[in-house]
Amino acid sequence: MSEPTFGFWRLLAARGVTVAINTSSNLRLRSGVAPLARFIDTGLRFGFGLDGGAHDNDQDYFRDLRLAWRLHNGTGLTPAFPPARLFESALRDGCRVIDGSEDYGTARPGARADLVALDYGAMSADFLVDSDDEVDVLLTRATSTHVRHLVVDGRDVVRDGSLTGADLADMESELMARAR
Repeated sequence: MSEPTFGFWRLLAARGVTVAINTSSNLRLRSGVAPLARFIDTGLRFGFGLDGGAHDNDQDYFRDLRLAWRLHNGTGLTPAFPPARLFESALRDGCRVIDGSEDYGTARPGARADLVALDYGAMSADFLVDSDDEVDVLLTRATSTHVRHLVVDGRDVVRDGSLTGADLADMESELMARAR
């Protein structure tokens, strides 16, 4: 199958489409690599997500974002996919994919927001040379194990590094027992 023309991507962009990209799952399923350069050139929005088929079965969004960033960042010295664009796609446009909303990402009273606090010390503990670039540390080191707190729509989901409201180990054990 040949790649669609610029006109096709422009048509989707004009109609307000936001494409969902599940990078590691797409690689695992051998369904190809999204043409992000075309999406960007034509103004087509795209968001990153996880759909249950992550590359190494860990469903780690930070690792998946890192893979997407590396895959689409080009091969030259000038980055083709800057971190700001990655985060816009992952956060703001990712939310649009889920519910079509346009109000996500503004930190103000009454606004919808999901907040995550990461353990920066753990991410950078084994650095031989200190880094002043927190974004670089996030994009090269962060994993779900670094999540200290997660608030989703005003509700604590992770507190002090532990899932609230459910015992993950018990749920996984029960699921495996039922599956077997």
